[in-house]
Amino acid sequence: MDFLKIDGSFVRDITDDAMDRALVDSINQIGHVLGIATIAEYVENEQTLALLRTMGVDYAQGCGIANPRPIEELVATLASGRDALERRPIPHEDKVPGATAGRLETHGSPM
Repeated sequence: MDFLKIDGSFVRDITDDAMDRALVDSINQIGHVLGIATIAEYVENEQTLALLRTMGVDYAQGCGIANPRPIEELVATLASGRDALERRPIPHEDKVPGATAGRLETHGSPM
């Protein structure tokens, strides 16, 4: 297993719900103890993204990162050689070798 996904049902309210925040932080820590990079789903705003950064979550996906696009648009973007993802680097980018697509990365659009 390369990644541990943190379900969006826990992530979406972490800015307001202490229990969800504790669950996300715990899942993230367990993943890191196991040597597995973590991905938070349902990142819909900057506040959630900022909190995930402080927790050390490795990647993020959701409309707060990039909106979903039709597959045809994504394929055309890739075929043109343009970058297919909107990327937002975060301070702990060095944690996962080769990760340049914005730790708390943009796995959302195509996570």
